Amino acid sequence: MLDLFTDKQAQANRKRMGAGIMLGTALFATSATAQVNETDLTTLSIEDLMGIQVTSVSKKSQSLSDSAAAIFVITAEDIQQSGATCIPELLRMVPGLNVARIDANKWAVSSRGFNSRFSDKLLVLMDGRSVYNPLYSGVYWEVQDTMLDDIERIEVIRGPGATIWGANAVNGVINIITKHAGDTLGGLAVAGGGTEERAFAAGRYGTTITEGVYGRLYAKGNSRDSYQFVTGEDSEDSWESYRSGFRVDGSLASSNSFNIQGDIYKGDLNQTVILPTLTDPAFFIDNDNVDTKGGNILASWTQYTSGGGEVDLQFYYDRASRDEMTNHEESDTLDLEFQHHFSFGEKQDLIWGLHYRYISEKFYNTFWTKLEPENADTNLFSFFVQDEYTALKDTLIFTLGSKFEHNDYTGYEIQPSLRALYSPLKNHKLWGAVSRAVRTPHRVERNATLTTIILPSSNPINPLSIPAAAGVTSNADFDSQIVVAYEAGYRYLVNQTLSLDLALFYNDYDDLRSTEPTLPTINGSYGAVYNQFTNAAAGTSHGLELAVAWQALEKVKFDFAYSYINEDYTDIYITQASDAPIHQFSLRANWKITDSLSFDFWGRYVSDAAGIYVYNPGDPYYTIDDYFTADIQITYRPTSQLDIALIGQNLLTESHEEYVQEFWSLPTEIERGVYLKATYRF
Repeated sequence: MLDLFTDKQAQANRKRMGAGIMLGTALFATSATAQVNETDLTTLSIEDLMGIQVTSVSKKSQSLSDSAAAIFVITAEDIQQSGATCIPELLRMVPGLNVARIDANKWAVSSRGFNSRFSDKLLVLMDGRSVYNPLYSGVYWEVQDTMLDDIERIEVIRGPGATIWGANAVNGVINIITKHAGDTLGGLAVAGGGTEERAFAAGRYGTTITEGVYGRLYAKGNSRDSYQFVTGEDSEDSWESYRSGFRVDGSLASSNSFNIQGDIYKGDLNQTVILPTLTDPAFFIDNDNVDTKGGNILASWTQYTSGGGEVDLQFYYDRASRDEMTNHEESDTLDLEFQHHFSFGEKQDLIWGLHYRYISEKFYNTFWTKLEPENADTNLFSFFVQDEYTALKDTLIFTLGSKFEHNDYTGYEIQPSLRALYSPLKNHKLWGAVSRAVRTPHRVERNATLTTIILPSSNPINPLSIPAAAGVTSNADFDSQIVVAYEAGYRYLVNQTLSLDLALFYNDYDDLRSTEPTLPTINGSYGAVYNQFTNAAAGTSHGLELAVAWQALEKVKFDFAYSYINEDYTDIYITQASDAPIHQFSLRANWKITDSLSFDFWGRYVSDAAGIYVYNPGDPYYTIDDYFTADIQITYRPTSQLDIALIGQNLLTESHEEYVQEFWSLPTEIERGVYLKATYRF
């Protein structure tokens, strides 16, 4: 669950990844360093593992155990031992996250409730680059498909992170951090295939460009099979994806460092859609090929100042395009961020920053999705400041800060937080936090009309005597959604082989998205009966999340995670109506049988969940049954350069259902899969 960074390594490898500021030094030059970075962490104590340095909580490097937030870290070792082939599947190991696979190429991922294909209260970053879609403020997980072997760690914060990250970091932040180029010297080749993962291949090569400057190139491709509908037919949702990129890290002097990186990608995704039509029988089912493509480039610079301070500057440009039957969208994002970190006296540690983001979006209307205007440009300006005050050295620390933003929809937003960390004894950490965060409106809520169903004239909810298009329409006055979150946590290092991390939360939401009917209208031969977005809903949620790491034997390690949530909302619009599973369990076991043979087990239980499926208007509520499933991985290493792994996924049942997309989709089941994977290092 955790990675190791000693104090010496933390200084040598200082990486401001949370803001995309990668701080590298020339200490990565030798091949011996590269070998050290691949050390098997299963031989290290839990106490050592608790010393991992994280950056997502406060945008500065700090020990995980000293972070006053509910944070979980997925390390490179966790990724290697999981057998997962994509990022959303990795996130299943995090307590408090609800990950539900919709079909072969879609996921619903959320933190602490509100799960949906279009979840919009979770901020996701890739090396400091926000990957949210400006159309609905969510994430298309199928295009976040970077090479897993290049990921150093994934830091996941449950709870608000808006004080430093801004709007949309309402219920959590996922920060995907890739490896410094100096950590990936030499070559790596990965290939395999099986039943669901039909074929995949990836290659990477890293080298020393000049003294103190390192670079790598990578390319990968995947071909994945389709799943099946709950009725047993093939769901025609197979997909292929291709991606390549580069990264350069360096230090031109001892007082600075820089990073430049970029990616391009293309995906061909199949899906079966059920779309409303004005001709009988008022809907049709068709296979749709979705074309996704895009690219990005990011550059960052860090200047070290006297007294251990830093000045960071980051810029990125992101281009994305998506073409499917219901819509075609294109977006260009320019983002610039400045940050300054310094100490003030012996007890105060301050960090502040400025941020600007410009988004230009083009949209092409269809019968099912219309935006007015089709094209739009938006600007976001923000300033944040955060002060960490040490009241009692090594015992009590307070952190106070706030984000101040201005957006084109609601104007100014303020998002403060107060956190406290108390260490009564060396191995006991208590923390608490009170935060306010907002999710600002997106284009769908302000500019869109979505037609999700055609109501025949005989339908009792159709007030017209002719067929009527129904769905949801925008509201030019739609406002920000607000949460005030109360959190507390306890970390206990029982001994060098056992640790636990407990988090409790209570969230109070206001101005949540809801809908209210509009007056019906007649457009020639058919009518229109739409609901309009409003901010009339409210509610609360509370729960707990527990993570336990146990080194049972020298070569046997267990990681256990459990989460509980209880939600109570009023009048939530359908894309937020899916109740999260009340209980979720995860148990991972790693057994290093010999130096050349290891066995990994991952068992998961998810309790039942409810939601709304609009294509059954007579009884739209559905229930996803609870399920228990397991993955296994057997890895054989004949040489130090070659790994051969046999992986089985979702093994306990032939197929199971995890989620039903709210509209334009048919219920799909996730199938059992087996594949073989070979990894060669040179």
